[in-house]
Amino acid sequence: MEISDKSSKNYWDDVWRGRRPAKYVGPFVEAHPLLKRYLPVERTFKFLEIGCVPGNWMVYFHKEYRYQVSGIDYSDAVSLVHETCELNQVPATICHGDVFYAQFPMLFDVIFSAGFVEHFEEWQRVLELHLQWLRPGGYVIISVPNVRGIHKLLMRAWSPADFAMQRLEIISRPEKLREFLSGSCKILYFGYWVTWRPFYELPRSLDFTSRAIRRILRMTGLQNLPNRHFSPSLWVIASKCQIKNSDSSDSLGKC
Repeated sequence: MEISDKSSKNYWDDVWRGRRPAKYVGPFVEAHPLLKRYLPVERTFKFLEIGCVPGNWMVYFHKEYRYQVSGIDYSDAVSLVHETCELNQVPATICHGDVFYAQFPMLFDVIFSAGFVEHFEEWQRVLELHLQWLRPGGYVIISVPNVRGIHKLLMRAWSPADFAMQRLEIISRPEKLREFLSGSCKILYFGYWVTWRPFYELPRSLDFTSRAIRRILRMTGLQNLPNRHFSPSLWVIASKCQIKNSDSSDSLGKC
């Protein structure tokens, strides 16, 4: 089956061209309070990031949860992942290739993607791919940008090229993510995260205003009021249902 990717390898090569590896300085990723609520620290866990450039998430999951990290990406910028992991002394298995044709020698305990699912028209096939390589009882974590509300207006005005890369069906009706995953997973978290943050370029005046708003929200303790109008992203954390034996065949048991 041919998978329709609204972005392209050339697009991502351009996005990452010239980027340098970043030094990890602590669990300052925006979703850290959310992730640590549900994920165990376990040295034996095998982790896979789908669409892994620039490698910062792989470093985060290794440093904070001790996972054995792997990543796959078809962009030629996958070399940046090697540099990021080497800089941060993170042992990693990195595959340069198309995940839809990949063959992994194992199942994973955690499969993660951020900013990946929303680029595909056949989003159900993309979700199936996440679950295909996930062991029963393992965790699937998916983040997609919130291109709704004010973000839709601002992104169309000031970042139209990036806006054109989004498949709006899954973004405008994110409950489809939950419905699909509920068939074989226990949903641990489904919702937006943080109050406000643009995830695209803005002109200087609007960027200044945005930073001022974020500063005020932090000062007032209101920086994490998830909502569909202003939050930058939607997160899904789910656990794949255990397989149980039946008289006729193996099947996914209820969570």
